[in-house]
Amino acid sequence: MMDNGKKIKMLSREQCADYDEDMIFADDYDSALIGVALIGSCARAVYSIEKMVRILIDEDGLEYEEAVEYLEFNTFEANVGERTPIYIKTEI
Repeated sequence: MMDNGKKIKMLSREQCADYDEDMIFADDYDSALIGVALIGSCARAVYSIEKMVRILIDEDGLEYEEAVEYLEFNTFEANVGERTPIYIKTEI
């Protein structure tokens, strides 16, 4: 990712957990983790939808539509409380 010609460093799972030790992460998508959203008294992991789709295409051999459908059904609809991760549309 670029911002005014400068490279933005992504946060690791460990760095994100420094904000809230009870943060919930999406398993197998660490390379799609792009940051933390601070909401009220808790922090939520933030993931790039496009990077998650790319992981399923590259690592699991899914087609684009299959990857999107899989994530919509198995990940995006999951609600695990106030610390449920946030999934946002980005450009990759």
